[in-house]
Amino acid sequence: MIVAVFGVPTALSLVGCSILKAILERAAGPHQQIAAIFLDDLRDAWTALGEAGRDHVLIFSELPSTPLLELMRSSQLPTIVFLDDFKEVANQLVQTRSMTMRAAIRHTTRVLCAIDQVQKGDALRVTSADFGRPLESLVVSLCDFLQAGAGDDVSRDVMMRLGHAEASAATLSDHMKGKAIQTLSDPSNDTLGVGFDRATLEFVANQYANVGAGAGAAQIAWPTELFYRPDPPQDFLEGPMELVGPARLIAFGPYLHLPKGSWTVSVTIDVEENFSGNELQIDVFSGSILVAGETALPVTGVFGIDLPFEIVDPFDPVEVRLQTLSGAIEGRLTLREVVFQRANG
Repeated sequence: MIVAVFGVPTALSLVGCSILKAILERAAGPHQQIAAIFLDDLRDAWTALGEAGRDHVLIFSELPSTPLLELMRSSQLPTIVFLDDFKEVANQLVQTRSMTMRAAIRHTTRVLCAIDQVQKGDALRVTSADFGRPLESLVVSLCDFLQAGAGDDVSRDVMMRLGHAEASAATLSDHMKGKAIQTLSDPSNDTLGVGFDRATLEFVANQYANVGAGAGAAQIAWPTELFYRPDPPQDFLEGPMELVGPARLIAFGPYLHLPKGSWTVSVTIDVEENFSGNELQIDVFSGSILVAGETALPVTGVFGIDLPFEIVDPFDPVEVRLQTLSGAIEGRLTLREVVFQRANG
């Protein structure tokens, strides 16, 4: 049996794969597990298995590239998805991979948007909502989905392989704790990073709450504090930006990811004391410029611009860039809001 597994980089995926291996080995004997992000990873691992080792394989990816996902889909392999809470993913990346929280947030959006391409009806999803579920119930569901046997004898045998006695009432969470694996829930203040507050993490987590479930999201907003200003280099955006100076890039980022599909970005800006006049160019960049627009800045007031574009590959980061088109001797500009609306949302 060959099974495809896509999972976020948390303890849930680690434990989930061990449960799957116990089920598969009970049904068909030892299985090899290989990890892949790109097609070349899969090709190399598949070649290394040799002819004799290719009948029983668990293919796991925590960050599947679009070509890899398309191959798995076209192969019609039984597919399992392990999907954890956004904050849990980001926090475990900080704790286990020494990422900054900003980098962890970017990576989490990338993982979720990649996995979101697995359509709802194409896979069995195991989520953080299953932590309180009896482990044996989860085993039964996985066995049924994989057609790996049915009945009390099967589930009890798998439970024994997982280290639980017959008629165990252990939940998935109990099983993880028994393996000395614990979830990290909320990040500590010292892992959030300088200039980063818990409210920003909460905000982004809420925006991406439905991403990864195979149905995408109708609307996603990006907090402006995740954007950058180029002067001083790579400083984070905070408060008004002075227009004084030559034509230049004034804000960019934040290199988050969006699910595949048609989107419209609405950028809202507040302008003050722009007496000499200026024009602003806004574009969406992801590997190349996806869309660009220009608008004259008012002397003062709040205004917005809408730009439609298409995300073909959610594996690529997205940035929104703001650039003045002429020099200025006065004026200030504040980026108020960046909101993405899905075309069919």
